[in-house]
Amino acid sequence: MRLILAPALLVLASVAPPLRAQPVELAQRRSELLRTVQRADSQMRNGSFAAAIAPLFAPNGIYSANLKTDLRGASGARTFWSRDTLNARSTGRWIVIRHDVSADGRDGYTYGLFDVVRPSGDTLPGGFHAYWRRTDDGQWQILAMS
Repeated sequence: MRLILAPALLVLASVAPPLRAQPVELAQRRSELLRTVQRADSQMRNGSFAAAIAPLFAPNGIYSANLKTDLRGASGARTFWSRDTLNARSTGRWIVIRHDVSADGRDGYTYGLFDVVRPSGDTLPGGFHAYWRRTDDGQWQILAMS
């Protein structure tokens, strides 16, 4: 039995695709993810934070909030943030404390600080956790955020 099983495992191992990206690719993916967040942060500081972050959601991405409704995709995120009319005129600050990418370079996470700055100058401090997926065309999209 062992004599039959060993060659079969060798064949499977040689045919199976690698599960890990190369270290250079992982570094590039980490940089891409961080640049995506930095671009959104720049847009949030210069305009509406809700308009800047909503397009980052994947069509099936989920914005997790304490609501009974299902908030999916960019429209779900916009729906949540439009409940407060000041959000359309508020800017934001998105500061990543930690981020990383999975071994295959397709999934990633970020967490950190997410502050909303009202037109009056008042700041609503907060935090965020986001789970990301890299699309086939190289764009990072949010699959889940809270």
